[in-house]
Amino acid sequence: MAKLVSKGTALKLTISASLTTIAQMIELDVGEQDPEVFESRTLDGGVAVAKQATTYTAQGDITGTLFYDPAQATHQFIATNSQTPGTEVAGNITLTDGSSTTLDFTAATIGMGATAIRMNDGVKTGVTIKTAGLVTYPTS
Repeated sequence: MAKLVSKGTALKLTISASLTTIAQMIELDVGEQDPEVFESRTLDGGVAVAKQATTYTAQGDITGTLFYDPAQATHQFIATNSQTPGTEVAGNITLTDGSSTTLDFTAATIGMGATAIRMNDGVKTGVTIKTAGLVTYPTS
């Protein structure tokens, strides 16, 4: 079973009609895709709580951290989109397995998170992407 090295993974967003790598990402988290269920126990049922799927899945957010550079064009794109939301943006996370495996998504909104300025560290900021649907994982 392969274990992918995370170094080299890239977050890409569509900027000026092409997928562009967001510079200086140091961390990415793809939130849980949680299938929704409801309790379906009945008066004549057994002792266990029965659950049944609703056929909906709640998508998780994509979050990350980057070394922030206010002069960097991709960081300016994120800052602008966090202040003027409303346009969906296609994106993906490209993994490092050598075959360009991607986790594809459409960003409903892109937010810039808290900016951390600490002694003996670079200036970092958070990024939150709320997806318009589910993240598409590769199946082969």
